[in-house]
Amino acid sequence: IGDVAEARRLMPAFDVDSGSAVHQLAIPLYRTACALEERDPEAARSAFSALWARVGDTADGLLRARGVAIRAHIALLEHDDDAARELLPKLLECFATRVNFMDHPAYVAAQCLDRFHGRDAATSFVRHFVEVYRFERWTPRPEIMQYLDADA
Repeated sequence: IGDVAEARRLMPAFDVDSGSAVHQLAIPLYRTACALEERDPEAARSAFSALWARVGDTADGLLRARGVAIRAHIALLEHDDDAARELLPKLLECFATRVNFMDHPAYVAAQCLDRFHGRDAATSFVRHFVEVYRFERWTPRPEIMQYLDADA
């Protein structure tokens, strides 16, 4: 999201029912992303729970990765290490096949790896993500790149 205040300001313009299945997925995901960046797990859960209840069991690819990452991110924000630790293998499974726009799931996976397996595990994962896995050619956000900093 980047600038959460700007994203929140623009949200009403996109918050119309277009009837598009993609739109019906995107709006709750954007609201959830804003709440996560604001470090508000309750708002994130509220924005995401109805969507996940509808598609969670059948989700695959990017939607599955985002869903697992969001649940793990909420767990990390709430210091629920048991839930985050349980979700980590499911999140890592999402990287078995290359998919676009996986920066948020990668960031959450790196946080979990750092917390439960140490900085070297997180750095190794991020290095593989950035150098091999990731399709996008723009620079990943600083939250991801921090794991590759020499002084980290």
